Amino acid sequence: MLIDDSGLCPACQEPMGENSICPACGYSDNGDSFDSAYLKPGTTLKNGRYLVGGLSQRNGECATYDGFDYKTRETHWIREYFPTTIARRDALTGAVSPLEGQGAQYKALTSDFIDLCNEIKRLEVTERVIPITDVFIENNTVYAIYQAMDVVNFDEYLSGIGGKLSVKKALEMFLPFCNMIGGIHDNGYIHRGISPLTVYVDEDDNLYLWDFSLSATRTANSELDAELFNGYSAPEQYASTGWQGTWTDVYALAALFYRTVSGFVPPKSTMIGEDRPLSQLDDLVMDIPKKVSDAVSEAMVVDPEERVQTVYDFVSRLIENPISNTAVFETKKTKSQAPEARAASSSRQPSYDREPVRRRQPSSKGDGGFKYVIFTLIFTIAILVFGVLYIMNTYFPDLVTPQGPPRPGSHSLDDIVDPSGDDIGLELPAPVADTSGNEDDEDAEIMIPRFVGQMLTVVEEDESYNALFSFTVEEDHSADFPAGVIFRQEPDGNTFVPKTDGRISIVLHVSKGPQLVKMPHLIGRSFDEATRVLAEMGLSYTKLDLFAAGAPVGSVVASRPLPDEEFDPKEQTIEIYVMPQPLPETNPSE
Repeated sequence: MLIDDSGLCPACQEPMGENSICPACGYSDNGDSFDSAYLKPGTTLKNGRYLVGGLSQRNGECATYDGFDYKTRETHWIREYFPTTIARRDALTGAVSPLEGQGAQYKALTSDFIDLCNEIKRLEVTERVIPITDVFIENNTVYAIYQAMDVVNFDEYLSGIGGKLSVKKALEMFLPFCNMIGGIHDNGYIHRGISPLTVYVDEDDNLYLWDFSLSATRTANSELDAELFNGYSAPEQYASTGWQGTWTDVYALAALFYRTVSGFVPPKSTMIGEDRPLSQLDDLVMDIPKKVSDAVSEAMVVDPEERVQTVYDFVSRLIENPISNTAVFETKKTKSQAPEARAASSSRQPSYDREPVRRRQPSSKGDGGFKYVIFTLIFTIAILVFGVLYIMNTYFPDLVTPQGPPRPGSHSLDDIVDPSGDDIGLELPAPVADTSGNEDDEDAEIMIPRFVGQMLTVVEEDESYNALFSFTVEEDHSADFPAGVIFRQEPDGNTFVPKTDGRISIVLHVSKGPQLVKMPHLIGRSFDEATRVLAEMGLSYTKLDLFAAGAPVGSVVASRPLPDEEFDPKEQTIEIYVMPQPLPETNPSE
């Protein structure tokens, strides 16, 4: 553990000065100013690199703390996986452990959370998502380090400008934000929690998305304590059997736009119905184009099958008016709409009879003459014919060909990450036999999953893996992977090997964490002697001058890390403080 020399309050990261009680937030180290169910401010993580501050927010899945990085000397947000309904914390050690009978569920959701964090970490830096800079395992749970940004949540932003925006300004802010969310949907992820509390605004009025969570956290009656945002969460999220998809985020985006331009929070989605319809925006806001009002209403339809299905479709409806012609938005089709993508994900969909009907954009009447009417009629008939063929081929393939594709579905986080830890869509494909030949063919092959990045315990306890593979575990130090995580495998993942009658042997190299070194006793030695000791240990250092009364010139008077302190030399630089030559005395008369 490092000594806190930052001079900052462990809770709020504001300067404390010489005060024992923080003047900014009132924190004191008496144990009474924090919730004992969570980490105590002042706790350090990852061999003392990260300082945990005060608890800033929490939900049924995670706790988020203010934090400080000793290595970069920057503030961060530390997000800790802590599902309170199935886990508890040891008040002495800070470790998180599953409740009795919840071990398998805890491990499965932990694996899902790791995959989710790693995918967010891999997002391009141009995406308007609060970035993750580090993910590691400690205290029997997972920590994600988010880059602290100079942003405020959208609720605070609206409160500071009078409660609402003009339609033009709202469109300027929302269109690029919607484009980013459409790209996230293209990669197979659904946020499920878009709201004024999870959308943030920077000083240039750019919108950023934060608080990605597992689907169970955003669905009522799930194994986790659900976090739903009344007025913004779609009605299908209030039932565990609801069919969620891109249309779920469309509802939340439209509700957020509704709040932004009207100043009114929409009613809870389950309260909207035929007897209590949603108030139209053009009844609440003067001079709003009717097509903008209609676009929002169509995106907030209660029935998921009748709602606008994609962000791109929602935006195309919004920009069908002169006020938004200056906004830039690239309309494109989501991957989840492509037939091959729907077929690939069908095995992971809930058992529903059919995919929600993709609504065609209603045709508009113009003021042209007879030729325009004829052209419009022909175009409409062509669209109808194309629509019928598409529906027949998609939903009733057996009527078109003897063997059709699997029932279509759409991408969500659950499609990508299997609870067992298998990634069936990205880097961790489940074992799949080669379907190009007969299963009894001697030349049949089987795909080796990618185990790198998974926890060993999750892999070893997966029955589907044990039925196919025999694991040999070798432990070694790794600076890039936390303890207990697989960092290499033989054979490599995503490769094919011949299928055999018995189990296939796989060697898993598991991290023991970084190779820690104990700091030698150098204080009191000459600088030359100290450098020889460090050279023999293969350690580099930085020399700094430090005056110490009575110390011999050229002797080591302090070091960092402290003597006998264990540290990772790849993460921490050694600092040697040496007594310098005294300054020459000057004669005032000269």
